[in-house]
Amino acid sequence: MKSIIKFIKNCFINTPHINKTYPVLTDLLKDENKTIVGRTILNVEKPKQHINSWKNKDVSKAQLELNEKELNNYPEHWELFINAVLSLVGINRSSLLDMGCGVGTYKELCQRHIPTISYTGMDYSQEAIDIAQKRWGGNNWRVGNYKTLTEDDAKKYDILHTGAMLDVLPNGDEALSFLVGLGFEKIILGRVKL
Repeated sequence: MKSIIKFIKNCFINTPHINKTYPVLTDLLKDENKTIVGRTILNVEKPKQHINSWKNKDVSKAQLELNEKELNNYPEHWELFINAVLSLVGINRSSLLDMGCGVGTYKELCQRHIPTISYTGMDYSQEAIDIAQKRWGGNNWRVGNYKTLTEDDAKKYDILHTGAMLDVLPNGDEALSFLVGLGFEKIILGRVKL
């Protein structure tokens, strides 16, 4: 898997926005000699440093409050997410797993702009999932960390979105290797510093 991470990093060496990338990985083949076909680079803000307080209910409430305000004026990374999903699946019926969904605001983005997407939000914070389910409704919410995902999950979802998860984890490279190894065909890496 280190070859995948090295390949991804090498793709951005000559990019003027090396620390501001939003890569979209598609057509991933499940083996050690993977090839990555088709990538898109979109500019976004620098990611935040790792914070070990995401399981705090007050942090989740503050995040929801901020996100609700931003629904009137989208931050750039939301626009880029919408465009990335549309470039991968268009308006076709598809399924998306949002790993590290936090309070689940991307569900609302999908409902507004890509209503044919079947959205599932997953986060390791029960508090965040409780807030997401209460605010956005539905039953497509899961509590768990990335290590609880399986190859069956990779077959079930057309797209995996990781938000800023890889940058807030202390072991982001390990997490990326694990996720790619499951066999997801399309992965959107949101707000990740390579």
